[in-house]
Amino acid sequence: MELALPKGMKARMREAIERAGYTSFNAYVADAVREKYARDMGEEMELVSHKKAPLSTVPHYSTLRTFTVV
Repeated sequence: MELALPKGMKARMREAIERAGYTSFNAYVADAVREKYARDMGEEMELVSHKKAPLSTVPHYSTLRTFTVV
């Protein structure tokens, strides 16, 4: 997936990502999408694992902070 942003927005997002403790742009965007979905829909986004694992075993992106912000 590609994401086009207005000029200057990417740099500001990098600052927010670092302050929040994320190490990947993807994890930050995934959390933002989840929060927006919850506000709009009034419920959390349910994720479906291909292996049909219980959702409690699917990690939340905010816990997956292992990538480097580029």
